[in-house]
Amino acid sequence: MNNYRIPIEKMMDPLLAQGCRVFSVAGSGGKTTLIRKAALHYAKTVHVGVAASTKMCLPDSQWQYKGLIPPVVLPDSPVDAGEAVPPLCFYAEHILPVGKIWGIGDKMMSRALERSGVLLVEADGSNRKPLKGWREDEPVIVPETDVTIGILPMHCLGQRIDESMVHRLEAFTAITGLNIGDKMNMDAYVRLITHSNGLFGHGRGRRILVLNRVNNDELRTAARVIAEQSEHCIDRWIAGCLEDE
Repeated sequence: MNNYRIPIEKMMDPLLAQGCRVFSVAGSGGKTTLIRKAALHYAKTVHVGVAASTKMCLPDSQWQYKGLIPPVVLPDSPVDAGEAVPPLCFYAEHILPVGKIWGIGDKMMSRALERSGVLLVEADGSNRKPLKGWREDEPVIVPETDVTIGILPMHCLGQRIDESMVHRLEAFTAITGLNIGDKMNMDAYVRLITHSNGLFGHGRGRRILVLNRVNNDELRTAARVIAEQSEHCIDRWIAGCLEDE
């Protein structure tokens, strides 16, 4: 499995060394996992902020750092100049009754940037489905973004498309040309990545493609073909698994 593990630090360290601080993560099939792994890794050395330009689940026990679940900082949260900043915090405009944070406005963005060495923004939603199509206003990439990371899971390759697999099926069909019952293919992945209203349609800064859930040589070969055909839209790509599988 180690042959396929995606090393977050290998992907992000060079970007941090070049002064990148704000990472917006879009796509499906691994956004929250990537953000959580990056947050827990970099919290060892710098303050890390986590936010969502759309919606994101509240931190739970999976986010524990040094035995504590990260606090959520809201616009009305008190500011104490003498108080030590926790190594990992969530920043949000609202907490929704469904247990999610929602949005980050100018004031909260300024506060997060003032306190954070790294800010990780979940910039997309896929309703827990592995694939999606995008509305014209998605993904929601904040202006401060230095790096846009786009994630797609490769385990869907060869599977038949249905409503249980795809969020915003109509938009997905418009981008890929696939319909219900068709098999997901490499051309469809390339279209999702390169389309003007696709994964990087609103991307800012560096564009990094992550092809997730690549756990065998066949998928790794397919991922390489997809990435090479998308090179005109991305700065770098990486394929492998964000989680052990």
